[in-house]
Amino acid sequence: MKVLTAQNWLKPDYVPQVFVRLDSEAGTIRPISGEEYLEDVLAPKLDPAVPREIRRLFEIGRGTMAYGYFFYP
Repeated sequence: MKVLTAQNWLKPDYVPQVFVRLDSEAGTIRPISGEEYLEDVLAPKLDPAVPREIRRLFEIGRGTMAYGYFFYP
């Protein structure tokens, strides 16, 4: 597990580096970027009819996943 320090807290953790994108046309795989990882985390949306407390918890979970790119214990 990554030990957080002032020098490494904004560097991607090694775990998300195993997440990849498949380029089906070229038949290759590559690691996803931090931006792509964040796009995937932010893509799901809740219906406005979902109760406020559930939406709040959803956003807490989403934030935890987003920051997991940098610290993924």
